[in-house]
Amino acid sequence: MNLHPQPWTEPVTARQAIGHLETSKQQHAGGRRQELIDAWRKCQPGKWLRKTVPNVSSFESIRLDPERPSLAILSGVGGTTTGLVHPWEVRKLTMDEAKALASYPKAFEIRGNYNVRWARIGNSVPPLLMRAIAEHIRRSLRIAGNHPAESPRSTTC
Repeated sequence: MNLHPQPWTEPVTARQAIGHLETSKQQHAGGRRQELIDAWRKCQPGKWLRKTVPNVSSFESIRLDPERPSLAILSGVGGTTTGLVHPWEVRKLTMDEAKALASYPKAFEIRGNYNVRWARIGNSVPPLLMRAIAEHIRRSLRIAGNHPAESPRSTTC
């Protein structure tokens, strides 16, 4: 029995996940420190801001590469100097973009203030990942059910 699942789909890129979403006016870089805006502009997709602007140690952000899957969304990275930077705009991600990258449906409502909602996305297992895990377990149990000797539930006296 193969315990490792075979991929059932191609990875979803950041562009595929968020490219269709409308831009939120309030998420633009306005009101941010100028050095942060400049760093975001200089940073290439898939690169860390601290490597782009090494003299500013607090920049723990990475600009998403639009042609690759997103990195993990961590529970504490909703701020301006940590986390994920939009792949082609000079700004951090919106909550809708974070939800889309984590495979939540647009209509799925996450309640709480901004920090609580961001933490809930970051602390969760993305729904499509959980679905793939559940389907693999289900297939494995069905296979095991056809071969009682291999079933983890079978016991010998």
